[in-house]
Amino acid sequence: MAISIKTCPHCKNTTSGIWSIGVGKPFVECRNCGKMFVDRDATEWELKNIFQKILFLVPLLYTSFLLGVAPILIYAVLVDYPSDTAVKYIWMSSSFVAALFCGWHLVGDIKASKERMKDPDYRQILQSIGLLKH
Repeated sequence: MAISIKTCPHCKNTTSGIWSIGVGKPFVECRNCGKMFVDRDATEWELKNIFQKILFLVPLLYTSFLLGVAPILIYAVLVDYPSDTAVKYIWMSSSFVAALFCGWHLVGDIKASKERMKDPDYRQILQSIGLLKH
């Protein structure tokens, strides 16, 4: 999720809000004119190719690594001479917990995407805006 600004290509109305980045609805309905337009920040899981799916996992690993470093910094501030073994175990365990947390959200986004894609009306909308082939 991210806060971003979208501009309708039909009426040029600007709207800010919270939208999904990565897996989510790949279109936005304009609050002003009611027309739909493509949102390049999000797409359904089914519409991603294998390369895009793999690249989608990179931020998960990167975020887990960074979140794993934070407890090490706290430990280093609290302890005068931190041991290498303690640092290694703190980093591994906190990175693992962060990966589980981030992965849990990713799995939820993918499940929601698969549910949306089961709806024939939703698939028709994707076809009408050119995002889904017949």
